[in-house]
Amino acid sequence: MSIREEWLARVKEKRLFKLDYLIPGPSERRTVLMSAEITNLVSGPWESTLMGDRCARLRANLENIMSGATLTVCWDPFKGREHHQIGRLHPPQDFMFDIRSVDKPALRATFHFAEKDVLIVHLCSPRSLPVPWLQRLPLGDRHSREWRDTIMESNALWGELFPGFRPHSGDHINDLLSNAFLD
Repeated sequence: MSIREEWLARVKEKRLFKLDYLIPGPSERRTVLMSAEITNLVSGPWESTLMGDRCARLRANLENIMSGATLTVCWDPFKGREHHQIGRLHPPQDFMFDIRSVDKPALRATFHFAEKDVLIVHLCSPRSLPVPWLQRLPLGDRHSREWRDTIMESNALWGELFPGFRPHSGDHINDLLSNAFLD
């Protein structure tokens, strides 16, 4: 089986959920597939208006990625800046990335590429401040246990979804994502 057949099977099994526009928008240029955790966060219902507002902004980040909008990517772990929308995580050979949803409170959603322009989004964590409706501790600095555990859990989730398959990789961002540039 190809990786495409595998991820289509995971969608059919309802182990992954395909993001669609909440309000019909431009054609989809990329595919965003989400775990149940991410799907529940961006789909509601929400416990509070504050949670709904923040989760809707996370969904807007994901829909922006799906639309094919130009993305600024940090290729080198630990070199991210505020304007980077996506960053590669350490260790780089794992080809795991995070979506940097910087609206307050800042969130990070970890993902792998199944193939070019197909993202498998696993987990969402608060970046620096506790978020009462997320069941995870803030990630804190790059050497924290929370970062390590999130990376390990995301890699384990990939392995459960796609046994025998490694995440899609490449030597340059253009191997993974169209309409993106390194800065």
